[in-house]
Amino acid sequence: MNRPGEPLHGIRYNLDQFLHQLLQVLLVGLTIGMMRTVVPALAESEFGVPRNSFVLLTAFVVAFGFVKGVLNFVAGRLSERIGRKQVLVLGWVVALPIPALVLWAPNWSWIVAATVLLGINQGLTWSMTQTAKLDLTHADQRGLVIGLNEFAGYVGVAGAGIITGYRAVIDVAHLSRPVNVFAEIILAKHAQGGQVERRLAAMEEVVECWEVTGATDYLARFTCADLAAYEALTTRLIDDPGLGVSRIVSHVALRPVRRFAGYPQSLLFEKPR
Repeated sequence: MNRPGEPLHGIRYNLDQFLHQLLQVLLVGLTIGMMRTVVPALAESEFGVPRNSFVLLTAFVVAFGFVKGVLNFVAGRLSERIGRKQVLVLGWVVALPIPALVLWAPNWSWIVAATVLLGINQGLTWSMTQTAKLDLTHADQRGLVIGLNEFAGYVGVAGAGIITGYRAVIDVAHLSRPVNVFAEIILAKHAQGGQVERRLAAMEEVVECWEVTGATDYLARFTCADLAAYEALTTRLIDDPGLGVSRIVSHVALRPVRRFAGYPQSLLFEKPR
């Protein structure tokens, strides 16, 4: 019961503020979910950090967990001095550089910095909104408040994971009419393989490239605007004396019979005999 003259407590009387703070927790969860999905992929593809490496584990557990733990304590003390609204605003201001740090990161240290900012953001916002909601409600509603708070946050984590992990398959034929060519690349000297690999890895026309056994050294898939562009490209590779490409056997793709859609789970999770 609220006494006369006291602020009204309870979810029903403070529904607007309650929903607004649940929305903030949802947004924090979206940010965390995005980082947990995108960062492991970037670690491997952009920075050469193996998925299960200690460096990646340090970035998530130490940089995020330790910073968040400290900020949970700091947020409570800070709110007593400047107010909870200011703490929430500060938490979101800290989060503003995170997308830019991830998007334009030149090295792994930028990703670690973004993870630190994410820990600060969660410490100042997630925890503070939970405390604020508890103050708005009756004592017998506190269990429900904490449950709704965690539910909103982890719905955001899951939703961001689904959104950022979604694999869109684009029908390139509707955008343009590129030429796909599978090429067998044969070297004059195997000692020059390193130079060829670096050149192929840097070419945007090379969709895939594999080192293979047999008379062929590399099997590559090229995607070019037309056959003239592909011919010019292969001519440059053969004419470059530093590469040592002896010849290229080309196979122009006519139509796909089956596209790669991921590895079969039975193959990935089958225990070795």
